[in-house]
Amino acid sequence: MKDIEDGSLFLSIFYELIESGAINIIRYTKKMLTETYTLAGKHKLTVYDATFLHLALETGMELKSLDTRLLRVFNSEAD
Repeated sequence: MKDIEDGSLFLSIFYELIESGAINIIRYTKKMLTETYTLAGKHKLTVYDATFLHLALETGMELKSLDTRLLRVFNSEAD
């Protein structure tokens, strides 16, 4: 946050987005974490990248990235 004085306003807006359903909070389960680590090992990805990959696959959302390798992996896993 650029201006810490506006922090309460930003948090309030963020909370309203969560309450309205515009933003969903996903709690990772042990199964999801295991699947993420499996993807990381299978494709030699960082766990960080594998987390975004797994979330996209799990939610059915398109993965947006400038990392062409990660996008290739996403496309191969999504098929």
